[in-house]
Amino acid sequence: MNGSVDEWLLQKGYGQGYVDLKLSHGDIVHDHIHTQYLSLSRDIFECKECGRVLVELSTKNQFTAYTPDSGSYNRVLAGEPPVDAEDL
Repeated sequence: MNGSVDEWLLQKGYGQGYVDLKLSHGDIVHDHIHTQYLSLSRDIFECKECGRVLVELSTKNQFTAYTPDSGSYNRVLAGEPPVDAEDL
């Protein structure tokens, strides 16, 4: 049974070092799902000085910037509405 798991891991691109860890099936499934998640996720940052929002375009650390019309930091990523949200 373990041989088929090892073969599957190698086919999916995991290295021999990972196979040699002899992780539980649960840990392997977690790692595989997490790897898939990371390939789909992107980073996003907001500059506190100018309010620009930088959105990652790919997993290669490339970003595109969006500048707010107000030209100021609006805390759109702070988890709370901007102070002047009623003006938007």
